[in-house]
Amino acid sequence: MFCRGLLCTVAAFAATAPAAHAGTLSITAPNTITFQANPGEANFFTVNWGNVAAGPDYVPKFDDHVDIVPGPGCVVDGLGGHCDAAGANPTVIVHLGDGNDIAESSNDHAAGHSVQFYGEDGNDDLQSQGSADLLDGGPGNDRLQPDEDDAGSGDVVTGGPGSDSLWLDAASGGNGPITATFDGVADDGFAGEADNYGADLENLEGVSTAPSIHFTGTDGPNSVQMRSESADVLSGLGGDDVIDGANGNDTIDGGDGNDTISGGGNDDTITGGPGLDSLSGEGSGSGFYISVAGNDTVDARDGVREQLNCGPGADTAIVDELDVVPQDPGSLCEAVERSGVAAPPPGSAPVPVPSISSSKLSVSKSRITVKLHCKAGGERCRGKLTLRTASKVKVGKSRKTVTIGSASYSVAAGHSGSVRVKVGSAGRSLLRKVTHVRVRISAAPSSGKATTRVVTLRG
Repeated sequence: MFCRGLLCTVAAFAATAPAAHAGTLSITAPNTITFQANPGEANFFTVNWGNVAAGPDYVPKFDDHVDIVPGPGCVVDGLGGHCDAAGANPTVIVHLGDGNDIAESSNDHAAGHSVQFYGEDGNDDLQSQGSADLLDGGPGNDRLQPDEDDAGSGDVVTGGPGSDSLWLDAASGGNGPITATFDGVADDGFAGEADNYGADLENLEGVSTAPSIHFTGTDGPNSVQMRSESADVLSGLGGDDVIDGANGNDTIDGGDGNDTISGGGNDDTITGGPGLDSLSGEGSGSGFYISVAGNDTVDARDGVREQLNCGPGADTAIVDELDVVPQDPGSLCEAVERSGVAAPPPGSAPVPVPSISSSKLSVSKSRITVKLHCKAGGERCRGKLTLRTASKVKVGKSRKTVTIGSASYSVAAGHSGSVRVKVGSAGRSLLRKVTHVRVRISAAPSSGKATTRVVTLRG
């Protein structure tokens, strides 16, 4: 071969450069298989359990779109491999490294083993099925999809740094509801499934048409997009949230912050909460569903001037004097209750304030139960219940009042009722450091002056 200088160098490099490899597959401990991705590779990794019925013969196979290198105890054939020497029902640990990776566990229909996906750097897409799995997105904007099966084992889902989304899809075997609470407590999924959705998740995509989803967000901004016909219950807590209920008779509460809420089709109950909110009874135009006209209740009474869009249907708007209620037929709010006075008829009594019966409080499974009583002979007591520290406490290097949590209440006249308040992330952080703290309970009606009581809360 005749060549000169740089041409020879390039030709020699092309002939000797090694082929790209996805990573190395090895048995790293008894009954444990580990895949370690190579730097610079965007992996598409599959753990295939073979669709075998429940039993002792689960030996997974592995695939990637680039050649896998065999490590100790494993055999590979091009893009795939297996590690039979690890035995049945092994634990599979997958480190995907940098890059925008995709990893899934498929054809998994029995307990007794687990898959641990670590997305690490990059915008990763991780999906589990069947067994008790770990989905850890790591740094980046990740999409994490655990299985939703009432007969399945509990998954752990953590987002890591970045804006991470939990996808709930393909639910099977139960009537629900599916609980999705971003608090790091193992009480998510179907009742008894014990999934654990981390406090470092930000967004929720509800893709399934059934069953309903009961979502509680964080004190930061959350983005929630439903695509179902179910009656979902969605609570944003703090932060500037964007919540789209899609079709179904949904109950949506934005909580604190400047929220944007769209109820979608059917009969929704929407509460903006404190802050400058944008509230719409019908669809957002997201294109994920066809909006069906509904008879919505939109509660915008929070002392802030806001503009409403009730949409088609016989809708009720509960507003402040300063709120702007639309007049055009397409977004009209047919019944308007302004500053506690229904129109029509005028002159109705203001919403009554309940008395706070609880003299002490305790935390159980990240929730606090507060007892209220609504006196007889009047209207139903309804409004917002908030728990804050009675005085400033040390937070980091400063001292400030901490909001433990909040919830809406509605108690019939002449009756007592219990309100379960979800402890927010700031409250959980405080209660990890102290055994008890004095808190101020505030019951604020939808119009009028709040009533308060200071009690001791034990963690």
